[in-house]
Amino acid sequence: MEIVSVTIQVDEAAGPVDTRTSASSLAGSRQGGDVWIQACSPQVTHSVEGKTLLGFTAYKIWQYKTWCYDGWNTWNEQWSKSFSDVNAAFQFVQWTEDRGWSYWHSNGETHVSRVQAQFCNWVFGYGCISWYYPWIEIYANQNGSWVGLGQPQ
Repeated sequence: MEIVSVTIQVDEAAGPVDTRTSASSLAGSRQGGDVWIQACSPQVTHSVEGKTLLGFTAYKIWQYKTWCYDGWNTWNEQWSKSFSDVNAAFQFVQWTEDRGWSYWHSNGETHVSRVQAQFCNWVFGYGCISWYYPWIEIYANQNGSWVGLGQPQ
């Protein structure tokens, strides 16, 4: 098997490149042997937004992720997190979870990164009257595709 390193220009607004299409088109133009494409994703972003009872933004949390892939494996998975737009009636307390893991399936490898924050609904004179635990998971696939999931509260 021959490993070919390819640099692919990606328009970040267009999303990740499907390496299965790229690999099959390259393999068709080569004589003999399998061709594997190695690529790295542009940064992907997923966010969730908590709302107040009146529908205003209470807070937002964000996860950013990049990874490399070859059609079967993922590697060099990196992610970060942030929060923003915290309403005056809410307080960021802490990040309660920041972890990643991989699992294998019939199409190859998927890497999952999960972050979770803790916010409190703060009332002057009373302190925190309720707690919220928004989370985000990004599933990064071996072909460059991804899915972001999350729950705001």
